[in-house]
Amino acid sequence: MKKIYSILAVSLLLASLSFGQSGLKLGVGGVVALPIGTFGDVSSLGFGGAVVGEYQLADKIVGTFTTGYLMFSGKEDIYPDYSIIPLMVGAKYFFADNMYG
Repeated sequence: MKKIYSILAVSLLLASLSFGQSGLKLGVGGVVALPIGTFGDVSSLGFGGAVVGEYQLADKIVGTFTTGYLMFSGKEDIYPDYSIIPLMVGAKYFFADNMYG
């Protein structure tokens, strides 16, 4: 449990960290995840950290990615703890400045 709080504290301290290098933008942040459906029956609130990034592919197209680490505690002693590493990849098309879909 101490490890989780340490990771969460460091993630929150670095949440505002963002820098750009030749079209690449990276950011780090803390994550709070709410389990839903049947997973919510056996697991409580999840905590972790994430790394997000964007890369300029073309004039109006940006590629995106997100990865991190999440840990969910079992609600009772009979349910195990779960750890996951999500990986999401996507794209943004800018119709105008600060307006994308």
